[in-house]
Order: sequence, then C-alpha cells, then structure tokens
Amino acid sequence: MPNGIQQIPFRATRIALNDVNDVSPFQSTPTASGSLTEYAAALGSRVWLDGSALGVKYDSAVGTLYGGKYQYVQFYNGTVAAAVGGPTVWAYNQANTCFENYIVSCDLTAANLGRFAGVALNAVTKGQYGWIQVTGKASVLFKSSLTAATPADGDMIVLDSSSGLADDPTQTTTLTYALLKAAIGTAIGAPVANQTNLVLLRQMNEVV
Repeated sequence: MPNGIQQIPFRATRIALNDVNDVSPFQSTPTASGSLTEYAAALGSRVWLDGSALGVKYDSAVGTLYGGKYQYVQFYNGTVAAAVGGPTVWAYNQANTCFENYIVSCDLTAANLGRFAGVALNAVTKGQYGWIQVTGKASVLFKSSLTAATPADGDMIVLDSSSGLADDPTQTTTLTYALLKAAIGTAIGAPVANQTNLVLLRQMNEVV
C-alpha cells in the first residue's frame, strides 16, 4: 500500500512508532504551560504505511511492525496497562467524549468488545499518548489457553473479555451477535496461546 499521512504535525526527530510514550500530545517531555496548543491536532492522526524499510519505522527490541494503518491516541488511565500487542477499545464515559478525544482503554469487558480500536504497539503509560495499529498485518497478544482445540491459519479471531486478550474460538460454533461484535480479524498462521500472533485486522469502528 502507498505511504500516507493525515492530520499529523511535524516532528523534528523521526521516532519508531513503538517507542512513542508521550507525556503530552507529540511531546515526550513536559513543556511550559500554554505551549501545547499547536500539537492538539495530533490526537487522532492516522498514517498508512507499507512494510518496507522506508515505510513503517519500528524498534525491533520492542517488536516488529508491518504494513497497515496506525493512529495516534491517548491511553485511558484505567485498570489495565498497555502491553505490546494488547487489544484496545474506544473508551467510554457518560458524555461519550472519549470517542471525540481519541481515548482508548485496555480494560475490556463483555459490554465494550464491540468498540475495538486497535492493538497497542508498546507499553504506553496510562494517561499518556502513543500509537495503535488499526488495520493490516499486526502482532496481537493472545490469552493463555485458546478455545479452539486445533487453531489454524485463517481462523476468525475474537476478543475475550475475561482475559482482555485475543482468542481463537471454536470455528464450528454457531455465530451469534455477541461473537460477531468481538471479531477483530483472521489469523495469519496457526495461533499459539500466551504469545503474540499475527492477525489480519479488520477495522469496523474507526473514529475519524
């Protein structure tokens, strides 16, 4: 896919996407009061990157990134901390303003599985800012014991509310709306429990 950007400000130093853990939007260190307004538009920025060396830039010590769409978000100061490949959902509050403010949460519940946002690229500190992968070939963290007896390439992958991670469900199970809303994509290769596995993400809940 061609490389592209949308709504993203200039950053003096090109930093690996999975090294970003900003204290303020597009700023890794605190700045003087009143100097953040020029970066406010950074939230929600999206980039489309191919898997070439000139495309997605990543820190191999953290993990490998692939071609796909990535979005810059704030991580909700909730219960569960972000992890490499950990699923995120769009955060919720009474006024629904978390959607407009591009806030994602790592606290998965049966109620919010249908608001899948993307997967975390690194362990972004709660309340701080970083990138998630929204679509494309992605490394996703799976639960410790998969539901499918024989996981296989091409299996539908879903979110599991009890573990807050991905699962390979029994592929012959009758499809329900609850299962459908938890689906995030299909397996690339046979998933293995308790590790990151490749998934072709299908994004249905994009916040623009």
